[in-house]
Amino acid sequence: MNQNAPIVLFVFRRPEHTFRVLESLSKNKELASSDLFIYCEGPRDANDAHGVEATREVVRKYAVAQNVTIVEREHNLGCAASIVAGIDEVLVQHDRIIVLEDDLVVSCYFLEYMNSALQRYASCERIMHVSGYMAKNDFADCDACLFLPLTSSWGWATWRRAWGSFDRELTSLPWLDESVLRVLRFDICGSVPYRKMLTQYQRGEIDAWDIRWYLGFFRQTGMAVFPGRSLVANLGFDGSGTHETDPGNTESPEAVAFRRVVKWPTRLEVKWLDLFRFSTLVGSGMTWKFRARALLSNIVNHLMSRSGSGLRR
Repeated sequence: MNQNAPIVLFVFRRPEHTFRVLESLSKNKELASSDLFIYCEGPRDANDAHGVEATREVVRKYAVAQNVTIVEREHNLGCAASIVAGIDEVLVQHDRIIVLEDDLVVSCYFLEYMNSALQRYASCERIMHVSGYMAKNDFADCDACLFLPLTSSWGWATWRRAWGSFDRELTSLPWLDESVLRVLRFDICGSVPYRKMLTQYQRGEIDAWDIRWYLGFFRQTGMAVFPGRSLVANLGFDGSGTHETDPGNTESPEAVAFRRVVKWPTRLEVKWLDLFRFSTLVGSGMTWKFRARALLSNIVNHLMSRSGSGLRR
């Protein structure tokens, strides 16, 4: 059995972005012994036709020299449905998966980190997600990784056992709304409006899969592995996709190109200080009063989640 997880890349109508993510992947030595599945979304209308075909040409040329399975959708499924369907299909045959989208560029050590984490925590039921992204920061121990109780969709991985918790129909929403504190924890102490995103999804205002993945993950009290410094750069804030504005906590391709994770946590636990730091990184315009409230909430969150979290490997 191949020890390297299959990589699934989702592309649409951005040939330049697709070329850059494939180019960065090619610098990972593990790619040569990995299965790569590329899902090419179908056009929504005639305006998409040129971009879609140009993107597929990039993929076809790349596939000549690589072990690639290309799936070209005849019709447009929509972003969320396309990604969920692709993940479902690959996890029928494989027990783990690495997921990328076409607006990302990764470190040359991205696959090394992903496969190491997937192998290391394969039997740890509480660990449900591996993130390649980390918000821009000045943490001292940048070549280490840490645990956080949340997910990220910018270059990530999971196992079949964990993906089974994906909340397709938002069945956990009533449970989430039972507790104000629970919602506060879900929103990372108010740093990110995740609960609002669930409402937007219900209303059809956003085409989202990742918020449903996070909801299922949160219901299971999941933990995710994050690098101390990001191994992924996002190029999607140029008006070519759905991102409207750069949140200001992303990094450039040059900054992440040679980043490497070499240190692993000795205990399977979320440290409240790490969570507090992350909440301040992703929160915008936070006053000292908000930071104090976030700190208090994170301490409460830490105390509530202590049970079963301090397991030694």
